[in-house]
Amino acid sequence: MNWLEEITNLRNYVLEKLGKVQDRKELDELKLEIFKRKGKLSELKKFFDILKDEEKKNFGLKFNELKNELERIFKEKESQTTLREEKFLDVIFSFPSKKFYLGSQHIISLEQKRIIEIFAKLGFSAIDSPEVVSEKDNFDYLNIPSYHPARDLWNTIWIKKKGLLLRTHTSAYQVPYLKNNFPPFRVIFIGKVFRFEATDRRHEIQFNQIEGLSVVKRPEGNLGELKGVLREFFEMFFERKVKIRLRPSYFPFVEPGLEVDISCFCKNGCEFCSFTKYIEIAGAGMVHPDVLKRGKIDTLTFQGYAFGCGLERLLMIKYNIPDIRYFLSGDLRFIKNFS
Repeated sequence: MNWLEEITNLRNYVLEKLGKVQDRKELDELKLEIFKRKGKLSELKKFFDILKDEEKKNFGLKFNELKNELERIFKEKESQTTLREEKFLDVIFSFPSKKFYLGSQHIISLEQKRIIEIFAKLGFSAIDSPEVVSEKDNFDYLNIPSYHPARDLWNTIWIKKKGLLLRTHTSAYQVPYLKNNFPPFRVIFIGKVFRFEATDRRHEIQFNQIEGLSVVKRPEGNLGELKGVLREFFEMFFERKVKIRLRPSYFPFVEPGLEVDISCFCKNGCEFCSFTKYIEIAGAGMVHPDVLKRGKIDTLTFQGYAFGCGLERLLMIKYNIPDIRYFLSGDLRFIKNFS
């Protein structure tokens, strides 16, 4: 086969292959096959070694013509392929894309921040408190000695180191805070508490509490102020007007102790409020003088009040959530409702 047939055959081969190219990837593969260092175009250079001098000139002219023609053809084909791919991308982008869930903060974290902001407007500072506390802080300093029947109200999770436990209520930080801070002050403690008990739709082994503590000079810091603070907080949190009802109750670390109820969302009573039109929502009272004394506070000069409620209970009431276990379930169907 002479060199002119080789050049013609290579041209025809390229044109035939180009007609079958479907995308840019196939085009790049064909271009590499032709133009690479030891490709089909380079194989034609063998004729420079075997042709006579008078034929080499004609071969060189035809070789360069073929090379230039192939480069032009590939360039045109590349522009056509790029245009076709862009049109294809336009069609793809016109379809609705799949919605990706990028994640968000948990409803507990979101509402904790909002509660801190509300209490800041009421003059309260948010204070971090430990989850592992001593037996004295959790029980003894709060008028709950080892022989006291009130200890039966909590099922405690103890840890290996003697005398330490996972706090059963945020009140465990009352006396440590009193010891290290001089009144007047208004603070809140928000965090996890732990109870070793069976779980159901209203009980969980781990949940969050909001604890408020105010100690100021007498005669301020009384029950009237406590009621006003709670009413302002609940109205800002639930974003509606509420009525506050205080009922006598017993908590060892306050005297007097109170149960705090708020008016229900219903008008004529419902199952949620047991048709009483009020919902039990918090415990409160005046800080017991013995608790203040253990915190090295002069009870003749200062007095204070405290209150506490479950964060999950507030959210269950606000968003009509039927089961407390949803909060720790990790179920995205639940979490996405509040993202």
